Amino acid sequence: MDNQSPNFDRIVRVSLFIVSYAPLFILVIVKQTALALSTFSMCADPMTWAIPFAMPAFLLLLICFGSVSTFLTLRNLETLTLSNGDIATIKSMNNKNSESISYIGTYILPFLFEDFSSVKNIISFVFLLYVIYRIYIKSSLMLVNPFVNIKYHIFEVEFMDHGSNVQRSGLALFPGSLEEGNVVKIYRIGHKLYFIRRTEDKAA
Repeated sequence: MDNQSPNFDRIVRVSLFIVSYAPLFILVIVKQTALALSTFSMCADPMTWAIPFAMPAFLLLLICFGSVSTFLTLRNLETLTLSNGDIATIKSMNNKNSESISYIGTYILPFLFEDFSSVKNIISFVFLLYVIYRIYIKSSLMLVNPFVNIKYHIFEVEFMDHGSNVQRSGLALFPGSLEEGNVVKIYRIGHKLYFIRRTEDKAA
């Protein structure tokens, strides 16, 4: 392809990872806030009740940062795809939206019933998240994102690149239904990772 878009930079990768865990973070915020309020006492040592409140506050900041960064990234990709994307014809496609459900079951639900009331458990949680993050940024999991996939569908596609006349394949994000034979604009965002827009779409 002519457009050799660099892989997502570190900030974008971190943002996508944070947003992918936003459902868990929201549940943890609710759970830990309720716990903190139940044990809150103005008479107690500030450090006693500050730790239970610290986790929800930190996660809320992460969600805000990740959401804003991801929104701006996706909006920028839509514009870049229309302006710099290559014309391609979809040869075959397979809807992979079910990957988001698998992601929730495999990477999110196991943490749901963890206890985050102690520093030791929080450190363990952060360490495990870091390990998953390292796997996440080196795989197609970057496109498997429960929040992103509310609007954008994941497709495994094979397409003919009109510019190079070469048939390629990979995973793609597309904000709509996709069919074989569709002529689209496609933009490379990583190794075998693409963003697709219809050729008749208007820039955002």
